[in-house]
Amino acid sequence: MLKVVGFLHHAVQIDGSADGVAAARHFYGEVMGLPLDGGRPDIPGTPGWWFNIPSGAADGPGSVDDREQGPPPVSLDQIHLVGARQTDTADNSISANRTAALSVTRRDHIALAVEDLGDAKQELERHGIQFHVQTGAVGAEQVFFQDPFGNVIELQEAR
Repeated sequence: MLKVVGFLHHAVQIDGSADGVAAARHFYGEVMGLPLDGGRPDIPGTPGWWFNIPSGAADGPGSVDDREQGPPPVSLDQIHLVGARQTDTADNSISANRTAALSVTRRDHIALAVEDLGDAKQELERHGIQFHVQTGAVGAEQVFFQDPFGNVIELQEAR
């Protein structure tokens, strides 16, 4: 059994063009009133945003929660907006590389924190579940796999 200890984020695919990325920031930050996570690192070939789900109403539209760049702690529930462009390839986009490895067409996924990522990988192997390991995106090792219905799940070790 996987030892899930928290929810990290739900990632949704957006238009990765400059106009699409701007429209996403406006909608989720200004219309929805979600605070932008200022700690999102530059993910190779993957434009987008991370927005925090606050426990109460945000201070105002367009607010930014500052923190160090890197993977978010389990205490932050988030929506990740993952940009996709027609020019993306497995060689120029870490997200396109992952979708190719998993044989899926979209970048949507849910992310969960586990107690120990090494144990989680062993458990997936024990159940015969193929997975893709990704490093170099957010400063933490990420493991991606599919449920029996084709939905993509990401695991990271809890921080």
